[in-house]
Amino acid sequence: MVAVTGAAVSGESTRDRFQLGLWHLAGLLLGAGVLGLLMSATGEVAGLPDRPILVALGALMVGCGVAALGGRPVPVPSSRAQVPRAWRYTMTPAQYAFAYGVGLGLGLTTRVLSVSLYALVLLIAVAGDVRVGVPLAIAYAITRALPVFLALARPDAPRLIDGGDRWRARALALDGAVVAGAGMTLVAFGL
Repeated sequence: MVAVTGAAVSGESTRDRFQLGLWHLAGLLLGAGVLGLLMSATGEVAGLPDRPILVALGALMVGCGVAALGGRPVPVPSSRAQVPRAWRYTMTPAQYAFAYGVGLGLGLTTRVLSVSLYALVLLIAVAGDVRVGVPLAIAYAITRALPVFLALARPDAPRLIDGGDRWRARALALDGAVVAGAGMTLVAFGL
């Protein structure tokens, strides 16, 4: 995510990169709000039973989280490309940052390697309540924007972005720990 956003804003001043980060955040919030709304409505219409689904979802989350912690993340459904290549040539940097943010906010329309998004989508559907789903999705979107702002605010952002593979494994392990912890909590509440 940081690399794609960084590619869109390479050569921009720090102030311009920050403004483009805000466009990216705006897109993330819009996409996440729509995701939260749609998945909450889906859960409400489906009328999912709480306890059995919570225990099953929690157990699945623990398994996926432990796998990610062990360096073997579970393959997740994802497109091959982060964004269409044509965007780099047909959009301004602000349009690109916003559109990419919307795609990440929706989550299922772009490449997302962390299992936490999919766990979140299922949690929102099980909750079946817009008052829970939309704020959860928006909070997740804000955490997704933090690395972009941290990287783009630094003058050495291109070097940081190029070295992304070093910290990506750590981020996926942290993601796994959070998912496993949330899964254990769900199992405890569901029993």
